[in-house]
Amino acid sequence: MENMFPKQIANNYYIMRHGESKANEQGLIISNPKVGINGYGLTKTGKEQARKAAITSQLDSSTFIYSSNFARAKETAAIVSEVLNTAFPKTETDLRERWFGEFDFSSCDNYDKVWEYDVQFENHTAFGVESPAKVLMRMSSVIKRIEEKFCGISVLLISHGDPSQILLTAAAGYSTTMHRRLPHLQTAEIRPCFNSVIKENK
Repeated sequence: MENMFPKQIANNYYIMRHGESKANEQGLIISNPKVGINGYGLTKTGKEQARKAAITSQLDSSTFIYSSNFARAKETAAIVSEVLNTAFPKTETDLRERWFGEFDFSSCDNYDKVWEYDVQFENHTAFGVESPAKVLMRMSSVIKRIEEKFCGISVLLISHGDPSQILLTAAAGYSTTMHRRLPHLQTAEIRPCFNSVIKENK
């Protein structure tokens, strides 16, 4: 797939998966915005995870925070922002959860069925899911918009499991079909994505 990122990255980017949510706790796939935007926010554990992640991170008050518009991500962003004393987080719809089609509101066990196709085809829409390629396109569009506005800042993107894995995989120069080969991003985990102020992409 064609590289979706600018040739040079002018800012430091970090990706964070939201803290443990009520959907995680119940073992449910919640990918419908009509449900996820206002429901299935963080558990008590998820809130504690977000707070600990912020405290132990290398980020500070100058960090710009952008989050998915799902409740679990927005709540995570609010906690991280409070701990770091940053400007109020901005919401980016393109950081939302991957759409899981007919598996929405079903058991998390169904993720494996989708991932079996992911490793073969980056454009597949089996079971009515959003393809890895489409997820990457919208995730990378967030970076492009930030790149057009800023230079030399640190940016924390707060998203969800699959979108975060897909972005990290592409940022490392690999096909999105390999996103399950990267170490699984845990709830409230923060990882560098593009961590050089100016770097040449692969």
